[in-house]
Amino acid sequence: MRYSHPVVSCHGMGMYGGAMSIFQILPTAYLEREKEVRAAMEQTAFANPYNIIPQFLAVAAILRDIARSHNAAPKSVSAANPEIFRNVAATYYAGRRWKRHVGDDQYGGAVLATAIRIGGL
Repeated sequence: MRYSHPVVSCHGMGMYGGAMSIFQILPTAYLEREKEVRAAMEQTAFANPYNIIPQFLAVAAILRDIARSHNAAPKSVSAANPEIFRNVAATYYAGRRWKRHVGDDQYGGAVLATAIRIGGL
């Protein structure tokens, strides 16, 4: 896929749509970390966000940055710290509006419950 003409999920939806790739990363979030992704891959050309390795690296950087924004060490994001886990999941989902999505019946709580159920954390 040519990254100069990306396919996004909610084209034309303004700031509330337009996520790309399997991780549904907003283009601006990817572009903020693209140089870091490129450096990690030891390449000089733009790292295409539709290739799986740049996607994984970008999501890792995004989650690391979110954890730090909650004053948490990235390695502390686990089921052993459910409040931190919910906060990070909700922030990944909703950005600045994350506080609306941390409850057990909201996105953050649902992701935590799923992770515990499948034994991922």
